[in-house]
Amino acid sequence: MDIKSVGGNCDRMLLQASSDNPTAQYVIGMLENEHKDWLNNLPFSIQTEDFYFCHASPESDEQYLLHDITLNGAILKQPQDIMNLVKEIPQNIIFCGHSHLPAIVYLPNGKVIVNPGSVGLPAYEEDEPFYYKMESGTPFANYTIVEKHDSDWIFAQINIAYDVTDAIKQSEKLNRPDWARALKFGHV
Repeated sequence: MDIKSVGGNCDRMLLQASSDNPTAQYVIGMLENEHKDWLNNLPFSIQTEDFYFCHASPESDEQYLLHDITLNGAILKQPQDIMNLVKEIPQNIIFCGHSHLPAIVYLPNGKVIVNPGSVGLPAYEEDEPFYYKMESGTPFANYTIVEKHDSDWIFAQINIAYDVTDAIKQSEKLNRPDWARALKFGHV
């Protein structure tokens, strides 16, 4: 199966010699050269006739496409602000991630932005530019199915339970109680 992937900020972090992030430190120590080569060759974006895929936004693998981070938490950006970020993208269906928050946003210009959510990390905390949380509110894996029926695109966002027991144990073993909570509850 030829599965395509785009690179993101954490993939870039794993290619550094070291990191302050304890989880990245753990993973960096496990990476073989073939893993590093694969990570290093991930494209920033993938484009098809109908779809544009990026990790975060078309401009950066760290810029949230759909959300602004405020002192009150993550809030959905205004449609015009999102349209400004995707104005150079010819495709009408744009997939992004980074926030781990599943969402489908229909813009006035006819474009649709899809964030399928996350499989494996439904919530996390950040300290920059100030402390904030991204929480999906569910421990389930999230993904999106997109199908074309006649000339219409149909979007289905799926939440599915899966066994997170081993991942929770590993998170606790690595002194990541925040990830264990996220995996159990979808909150940090």
